[in-house]
Amino acid sequence: MVIIKNVRTDIDKLSEIKKLSYKMKRARVIPMLYIITLPIMGDGVLEIYDYNTLLQPFFKKRFDTIKVVGISKSKKGIMEVLRKLYEEMSQKDENLNVRDFLGV
Repeated sequence: MVIIKNVRTDIDKLSEIKKLSYKMKRARVIPMLYIITLPIMGDGVLEIYDYNTLLQPFFKKRFDTIKVVGISKSKKGIMEVLRKLYEEMSQKDENLNVRDFLGV
């Protein structure tokens, strides 16, 4: 799992983000964590997951290729992170090219 350098989040404390990143990279169970990823199967723009879903065998095979672009500790929070990301992109890039916008 790769967490992009400028990951979007609603979590204020940098230390908490680092702690979550550490656990995520080591595939540890983290209750109540939601993430936004680039498409895992290649189709789509962005995908939202309960983090623990990605610990299932189907996703474990692809774990090293998953790119995380957003993190939140609530469903409502992850929707807000996605909304802000979309607004940021739509102001700067008419084509809404997520990979170019995030530099991934």
